[in-house]
Amino acid sequence: MQENRLPFFVALTADVDPDANVPARGRADAVSPGGDGVARTDACGRGLAAAIEVVEDIGIPCTLFWEARTLRALADESADLIARAAAHRDFEHGAHGLRHEDFAGKDSGLPLGYDETVAIVHEATRIVSELAARPAGFRAPYCRMTPELRRALAEAGYGYDATCTRAPGRSWPLRPYRLPADGAGEGLWELALCRARDRSGRAITGYLWQLFEGRRPPQDYIELAATLAQQHPGGLLQIALHPWHLVVSETGAPLAGGVPLAQERLRAVLCGVRQLGNVEFVTDGGYLTRTTRNSKLET
Repeated sequence: MQENRLPFFVALTADVDPDANVPARGRADAVSPGGDGVARTDACGRGLAAAIEVVEDIGIPCTLFWEARTLRALADESADLIARAAAHRDFEHGAHGLRHEDFAGKDSGLPLGYDETVAIVHEATRIVSELAARPAGFRAPYCRMTPELRRALAEAGYGYDATCTRAPGRSWPLRPYRLPADGAGEGLWELALCRARDRSGRAITGYLWQLFEGRRPPQDYIELAATLAQQHPGGLLQIALHPWHLVVSETGAPLAGGVPLAQERLRAVLCGVRQLGNVEFVTDGGYLTRTTRNSKLET
């Protein structure tokens, strides 16, 4: 197969975590805005149902990175929704921490050591396995990786990590690569998130924050995918969202236009990307399996 005939791969991923969560100084876990120190999940549950509706209507796979505390709360509050997601044949399940920990301590001021990190990974893995499926991959909260977390994930048998953010180019053509081993085998596979520049030079990533906040139109993300598909055939673009962001803003306020407008924007991005041609939607783990089995795709 000619390199320029390779499909361009796109994975829709969702970080399922507390509503508009923010780090708290002196606490390892995240809380929702409001000043009461509570992590809420109402908007997350509503947004997850809305996102799944769009995904099922379009007919594409999805990778769900569950924050275990949120998954437990949703399983209690919306058991049918979680059972539906867990049983979905086109959904892959991963972990997103136990309580959205700031593993590096950048904002909390409490960097987590190896033993504490191992305990968190173990418990998060247990809960996600119990309520959804054995997690295939991991995305660290705040997209912050630490050496302790890399080692803990490798030792726990995770297939990949999807935390790091990089700019695509010759040194990284949107393909998987190995993280440093840190004494645990040959190192974890990394499926990095993309950061780039749009046609005006503004920074843009695969996360849909600006879309739901009304600061970018769907076309910006479609153009990003079109540019990357031309430059990096065989690569993977992860389009990432937080379910709560279909309901509330990053400050926790209700979104202007409500859930229907958020769904419309999400649908426009996904349908527009799919219509580019030679684009294939995959799960993160499905892409990794294909790349590591195909020498034309592997980095």
